[in-house]
This record gives sequence, structure tokens and C-alpha cells, in this order.
Amino acid sequence: MAGPAPGRLRVTVLNPFGELGGAEYWLLRLLDATDDLEVDAVLLRDGPLRPELESRGVAVRVLPVGRRPVDVLRSWGPLRRALRASAPDVVLANGVKAQVALGPLPRVLRLPTVWVKHDHSFDRWVTPVVARVAHEVVATTEELVPATRRADVTVIHPPQPVGQALPRDLARKQVEDRVGRPVGRLLVMLSRFTPYKGIDTAIRALAAPGAEGWDLLVMGGEDPAEPGEGRRLSGLAADLGVADRVHLAGHVADAAELLGGADALAVLTRPAGPRTPGREGFGMAAMEATLAGVPVLAPDDGGPVGRRVRRGGGLLVDALDPGSVARALGELADPGRAEALRAEALRLAPELFDTAEVAAARLVRVLRDAVGRRHR
Repeated sequence: MAGPAPGRLRVTVLNPFGELGGAEYWLLRLLDATDDLEVDAVLLRDGPLRPELESRGVAVRVLPVGRRPVDVLRSWGPLRRALRASAPDVVLANGVKAQVALGPLPRVLRLPTVWVKHDHSFDRWVTPVVARVAHEVVATTEELVPATRRADVTVIHPPQPVGQALPRDLARKQVEDRVGRPVGRLLVMLSRFTPYKGIDTAIRALAAPGAEGWDLLVMGGEDPAEPGEGRRLSGLAADLGVADRVHLAGHVADAAELLGGADALAVLTRPAGPRTPGREGFGMAAMEATLAGVPVLAPDDGGPVGRRVRRGGGLLVDALDPGSVARALGELADPGRAEALRAEALRLAPELFDTAEVAAARLVRVLRDAVGRRHR
């Protein structure tokens, strides 16, 4: 049987979270860069992603699903009805939980699926299983491919951001308005408040020798899966005597624009239990910092962020050692050293990006290939 004629593909995006993180920004930027897709979405948790999609004309249905296996089993009935109602040509499962939540539904409904892998979570056995059942697999960086145990994975890096960081003086003023006072040197993290992101390592670093005069601004807000983490981090800062230098912000819509006001950005993802990725995936925040000429602090853990930092524009640190982070901050306190790293970052930035149009065209091709498999 011949495949469908070229035209706009009807795509249902299944996203496990409603928060805005790297996986969600990857999705939004690619959707913004193509007119070849007719998209609706199902979110397994409500949040800021819903209005972002709706503002783009995407119809969104929220089907809350908990973290337990039994919650996923109970979701199959509502999810089956949602997919029948939307009648897509293909389903784009954006993340591990999304593909797991589909379960047997693609086979039951004869729907092709494309699974997008964004990080190293569940690499040991879940990843090979869900990769095998998906018609096509996309990874956002080369380091994610081996765990899928497939030879036909398509790598689609996050594209170059649409906007640009504000000029340093303007960005710093907006940061200080948000913080409520002038700051000396500013370390920024773009992260939800979750233990595996290593925010507590950065807080402990502020209390260690070498980090005097540094403030920490974390933009990202609470993670519903980790209730109380913000209180834990605030309590840690108070116990260490650095509460006045630690600023835990909620979701900040213009966070990338404010990066120009930072003196460094930290990516301190580390192992924190079996449900966590253990290391950063592509590291979109680090990419945006490099584009803004902001030095990046990251571990040399075999991931893409550390690989990029080894080329320049930042310093390698131990994500489990606050002293290592504090020593890096002390090194950046030298204006000459900081300026040299800024220059390296700006020099390297153009080599890190595809355009959104190129990345979106790759995604459309993969989606069409998945539909084609159904018709072969």
C-alpha cells in the first residue's frame, strides 16, 4: 500500500510534564520553525507548557498521570480515547515517560510513533525496550544514542535560540531588580528545584573558600515531583550562612535573555538515585550561556556539556565537590581570566548550533519516515 501523499502531517505530541525545561524548549523551537505539521498535544501533567502550546494554536488535553506503574496502567483508557479523537498520522513521544505511557496503544491503534530521548534517565533497561517498540528514535545528542541499542537513531540537536541575551548592563540591572539588591559576581543556574541538578552543591560552594563575593540565582522553580525541595535548599543556605546570597526564583519566562548579566553558569547534574539521569543531556542552558559569552562550569562526565567546555569557554568542576566549584569561582574572580573565557565562549558559539529550520526539517523527515513504515 502506498504511503500518504506529501502534505501537513497530523501529529499528536505526548509530553510527560507541563513544566518548561530543555525537552520542552526543544519541542517548541522546532514547532515554531516548520509549517509542515498540524499539531495537537496531550500533557500528562499541567503547567506552563500548556499556554505556550495554546498560544501557537495547538489544542491541548491534560491527562494527569502519577509516577507509579499502576498510574500508567490506569491512563491507557483515557489516552486511548484521546488518540482516537485526535486521529493523528503519527505520535511524537517527547521523553521516556511519554513512550512508556503509550504502552500497547500504538499497536492497538496502528499508530506509528517517534520517541525523542533527551537525557540519560533509565538507560540500563527501559531505554532499549522503548527504543525497540518505537518506529523511529530521535536523540538530542550523540552521547544518548548507544543506550538505545539501535543503529538508525537520528540526532537532532537543540537549535540556536531565536532571541539573544540582553546586553550585560541591561541584563544585570534586570537581575538585580529581581534579586532586590546589587550583586557583585553572579553564578546562575537554569534548573527546576530537584536534587539531581546539584543546586545544593552550588549553595555549599558559596560557603567555601574562593567563592566570597558571589551570589547564586537559580531560575526554574519547584518541581511537582520533588515537593519541598525549595524549602530544603533555602534551609541549607540559612544553615551555611549564605541565605542572603542565594536567590531561588520561580519560572522566569525570559531567563535566557538574562544570562548576559551572569558571570558564570553552572551545570552540576549528578547521580541522585535510580530514577535520575545521572548527567546532563545536551545542556541547552549551557549552550545559551556560551552564545551570551558567559563561562560555563560543568563536570567532565562524558556528556556533551563537559565535552564542549573542554574546547574552551568554561571550567571543568566536580559536580559532587563544592570545593571544586568554589575554586573555579575563585579563578573567575580574576578579571583577566574571566575575560579570556568570555572571549573563548563567543568564538566557539557559532560552531554549536544548527538553525531551527534545519533541525525542524530533520524532525519532519523522521515523522514522515515513521508514517511510511506503517504503510510498508
